[in-house]
Amino acid sequence: LLGEVMLNDGKLTVEYTQCTYWLEPSKLVFGDNFIDFGSVQLKDAKGRKGAMEGLMYHRFFDSLSFNMKMRSNGLQLLNTVSKDNDLFYGQAVGKASFDLYGPLNNLNMRITGATTDTSHIIIANKAGKESGTADFIVFKQYGRELEAEIDSAETNIHIELDLTATPLCQIDVIMDETTGDIIKANGTGNLKIKTGTSDETEMRGRYQIESGSYNFSFQTLFKKPFILDGGENS
Repeated sequence: LLGEVMLNDGKLTVEYTQCTYWLEPSKLVFGDNFIDFGSVQLKDAKGRKGAMEGLMYHRFFDSLSFNMKMRSNGLQLLNTVSKDNDLFYGQAVGKASFDLYGPLNNLNMRITGATTDTSHIIIANKAGKESGTADFIVFKQYGRELEAEIDSAETNIHIELDLTATPLCQIDVIMDETTGDIIKANGTGNLKIKTGTSDETEMRGRYQIESGSYNFSFQTLFKKPFILDGGENS
C-alpha cells in the first residue's frame, strides 16, 4: 500500500498510489533504534514540489513504527484507474498534508488536500439501478460466519482522507455503469473518506454543483441528457 522505493542511476524514487516521486539527495541520521530522515525535498513527474520529514523507529529493524509528515502547495496526489480501486479513482493535483504514524500493525494515515490544478475524480456506484442485486431475494444461510482474523505481525493501516473540491476538479458519479447513467459536474465541496486494511470504506460529504451534465436513463427504454446549472439559489 505504501508503494515501492527504487534506486536507479543514483536517484531515489518512490511510487505511491501510482504516482512517482523523485527524492532530492538528503542525509539520514541513524540513532539508537531510530532513523531520522531529516527534511527531504521531493517532486512529481511534472516538477511540482513538496517536503517530507520524520522518523522511523525500530528494534534491530523489527517492530517498525513511523512518525512521518509531508506537505506541498501543489503535487500529483492521485493517479489511479478502476482496477486499483473500483469505487474511487482518477487523477488529482492539489495542495496537501500527509501524516503517517504508529506501529506497522496499527498504522494511521491522514491526508488532507484541496485541488489546485485540473483534476478528474470518479465515484462509482456498484449497486446500479439495472445492474444492482434485487433486494426482494433472500438467501438463507446456516451456521455462523467466521470473522476474519488480522495477523498482528502483518501491516494493518487505517486511512482518513479529507478532500476539498474546487471547480478545477471534475467529479463523475457513475449511477449505473451498464446504462451509462452518469453525473458529470464541476463545483465545490468536501469529501471525507475512511478505509483501511480491515475497515469498511465510508464516504461522506456535500458537493455544490456549479455546472455539469446528467445522462439520465430509465430501463434502457428512455434516455435524456440534462444540463446542470448551479444557479444563484441552488
